[in-house]
Amino acid sequence: MSYRRLIVNLDAVAYLRQARGRGEPDPVTAAAIARLAGSDGVNLQLRGDRHHTQDRDVRLMRRTVERGLSIDIEPIPELLKVVLEVRPDSAVISP
Repeated sequence: MSYRRLIVNLDAVAYLRQARGRGEPDPVTAAAIARLAGSDGVNLQLRGDRHHTQDRDVRLMRRTVERGLSIDIEPIPELLKVVLEVRPDSAVISP
């Protein structure tokens, strides 16, 4: 028996929100929808310039997604602090 997992990357949702400048679509809402639709988790990419995902997204995401939260970060001390505070289920450090 094979086990498949679906992890939904929400970076494009955050990008679209930032490009529109209107606060929508909301990545936190998208995460809730993805989980209700049966995904095993969600992924965010938090970068030092906060170009797409914001700290607010990460903190609210942790409250919304009980399990299956994954965060990709750059190896920057301030981002490591956010990850240690939020405590996602997994984190990837990538340059």
